[in-house]
Amino acid sequence: WDYYTDLAKRRGVQLRRNAGPNLGLTTNTMAEAYMRLYPQVTHQLA
Repeated sequence: WDYYTDLAKRRGVQLRRNAGPNLGLTTNTMAEAYMRLYPQVTHQLA
């Protein structure tokens, strides 16, 4: 699980850098680490 947690953090950094100012994201943002047809932003991984 550590690998996937780190991957989610890296994706969150990328999301925050690219779209964060427009979305008002918090500093500890995580993003999904698998491909979706439609993007989804969450505050907590399930």
